[in-house]
Amino acid sequence: MGRAKMKTYKRVLTAILILTFFFSIKPLYLLSQQPDLTLEQIFEDPKIEGSRPYSATFSPDGKMIAYLWKDSERDTTTALWSVFTTGGKSEKIIPNIKGGYRWLPYPDEKKIMFREKRDVYVLDLTTGEKEKINGNIKANSFPIFSPCGKFIAFPSKDGIWKVEIKTKKATQLTLQRGMFLQWSPDGNKIAYIYNSNLWVVYTKSRKNVKLTNEPELKERRARGWPFSMSGIRQYYWSPDGNYILFVKRKPDTPERDIFVANYLTKYVTKRPARNSFPDSRCSIITVGLISLKKNKNKLKWIDLGEEKHFYFRGGYWAPDSKKFAIVKVSEDQHNRHIIVVNAKTGEPSIVDHEYDKAWIGGPGFYLFWTKDSNNLIFTSERNGYNHLFKVNVNTSILKQMTEGNWEINYVIMHPDSQRLLYSSTKVSPAERHFYIISTDGGWAKKLQTEKGYNKRAIFSKDGRYILYLHTDLATPDDYFVLDLESNSKPVQITYTVPQRFKIIDWTIPEFVTFKSSKDNETIYARIYKPENFNKDKKYPCVIFVHGAGYLQNIIRSWTPYSENFKFHHRLVQKGYIVFDIDYRGSAGYGRKFRTDVYLDMGGIDLEDELDGVKYLETLGYIDMKKIGIYGGSYGGFMTLMALFKAPDTFACGAALRSVTDWANYNAPYTQARLGFLPENKKIYEKCSPIYYAENLKKPLLLMHGLVDDNVFCQDSFQLAEKLIKLGKDFELMIYPSQRHGFTDPKSWIDEYGRIEKLFDRYLK
Repeated sequence: MGRAKMKTYKRVLTAILILTFFFSIKPLYLLSQQPDLTLEQIFEDPKIEGSRPYSATFSPDGKMIAYLWKDSERDTTTALWSVFTTGGKSEKIIPNIKGGYRWLPYPDEKKIMFREKRDVYVLDLTTGEKEKINGNIKANSFPIFSPCGKFIAFPSKDGIWKVEIKTKKATQLTLQRGMFLQWSPDGNKIAYIYNSNLWVVYTKSRKNVKLTNEPELKERRARGWPFSMSGIRQYYWSPDGNYILFVKRKPDTPERDIFVANYLTKYVTKRPARNSFPDSRCSIITVGLISLKKNKNKLKWIDLGEEKHFYFRGGYWAPDSKKFAIVKVSEDQHNRHIIVVNAKTGEPSIVDHEYDKAWIGGPGFYLFWTKDSNNLIFTSERNGYNHLFKVNVNTSILKQMTEGNWEINYVIMHPDSQRLLYSSTKVSPAERHFYIISTDGGWAKKLQTEKGYNKRAIFSKDGRYILYLHTDLATPDDYFVLDLESNSKPVQITYTVPQRFKIIDWTIPEFVTFKSSKDNETIYARIYKPENFNKDKKYPCVIFVHGAGYLQNIIRSWTPYSENFKFHHRLVQKGYIVFDIDYRGSAGYGRKFRTDVYLDMGGIDLEDELDGVKYLETLGYIDMKKIGIYGGSYGGFMTLMALFKAPDTFACGAALRSVTDWANYNAPYTQARLGFLPENKKIYEKCSPIYYAENLKKPLLLMHGLVDDNVFCQDSFQLAEKLIKLGKDFELMIYPSQRHGFTDPKSWIDEYGRIEKLFDRYLK
């Protein structure tokens, strides 16, 4: 090559290298000059964070994983994907799947069954061939596998059908359109519910047997279970297939015609809504046991004491099929009994009783039999935090298996039935990590999970692997696999977060704590600060109040309030400080923290919010005259209580889908916290914002979905009417097509646009 050509070549190469470097740093350059995140980016579909993968399962041999996910960068529908357990690139195997799926239970085959337009297909992952196996018989629900895995069964419009998977031979078993089908463990029978009664059909002879003789009860279509359910709905086969335990419910609340109206049709239409209220009674519960030994079908009613109204929390058969456990919670939710029943005699015995002067609750109740059928392992808050306990069912001797000022929120049994996996707050209330403990007790081993929030673990069939979701701040959920037989780190197997999300320099909140002025309890909170934060400047502040009451928002996780997280990023870009708190009654901090709101909702929880305002004042950079507050559902309720009970503290507030009168809300939630109506009428009034409306001084924005069937729009209407009568100045916006959780992006944009304008008007 000549010298002149060499110089030209070097100049071209230099230019290429400069351009390559420039484009490689362009994203960093853009991050320093990011435009404000728009409301359209926050709420329009596809979401900027994409969609999360879900329903992941192991193949029978544990070598592959299938999961559902909509790739929002390329697809408009959900697809079924597969990936090797050891990681690698995922493969889209069913591009448009509208129902569920199941692996065929054959370890030597890679086949998946799925349903499409009520037809049932089997996909061979090895060959890619898809085969329809149900002929012309439409499956009204997803098929269930026989214990041997050779057959499926499903209800159709003309009865229940059995299909042999390999030959596709279909056999009609009944003329009745049953529901809630379950195979017997030996595969010889299928139980089902028809007209409020329990039936079995013998799969070879096709003989149908009616096991109960209950009247055909009218089904209440309204929401509000267990108040609207009638007849037999739950039942449990014993492991040996000789018994069926079942539960009968009889509503004991007068039928109320409660509706939500649709004003968007030509003529106003209506649909039934929940019919449980704080003056409702829960259903009368009866538990029966049917013995199918020698085809004699003997029925026994189990004597569970004089109390007939209670909450049935599950039936659990012992591995030896000689006994079963029943968990019942009293109607007032102060007592929980674990009762073990002898299957042969029907004799019950109470093996554990827990009393809570507030209400029985917590982060989840789990119960397991030990392999020898002599012990029950379950979770309880009796010592202040949700921990594992073990009771001998023969002696009722109780032992605590885990302890400490942290709580367990998830438990599963290992396939060997000798170990348990649980997740807990032991590392930090803001994180969740997994531990393995023997059913015999002893030391629990912490697994090598990443910092952040780890959840919803499942085992592979052989117990070697766990599959779980991992998330962190500004890092949405993805699936990870951990090999329990090696010391290797977790392997990420899904990569579902789109690039459009990753290039944004999201505001990461700072975790802080402060003390309650009432009882010195530690309160956890987060502060979102602008990128160019200046501690010598005075900033307007927005306080966000999470909903549900019993929920945790101060966590190292992609939040359940993803839209609010993105909205808070936008507010920070506009020059606001954002502050959110896990007030009293929130999850994650033990029993006392959870139950401090008993008979005092809008009391001590509001005090925590007000103490948060006092904490903000100590920081020195908050303009204390420019603090706004907003939240939805329970957060809307808290916003109203803040504006009504501390009228000089906040400059303005926005209350979304708010409870304004607890007498309007559902029975299980409200009765647990405030007791029953009419006995506790004064407590309800003390805890309801509508009774403090005359104190409103500052601007208030009320917003509600008209067809909300959780917190009825009635609440906002009743408060609005009272504010009008009081001559108060406020704004009200109704969304005619939206329920409790909005689904229409345009409605979201309108709602949060109004919230933002409120803050800009009164806080800037």
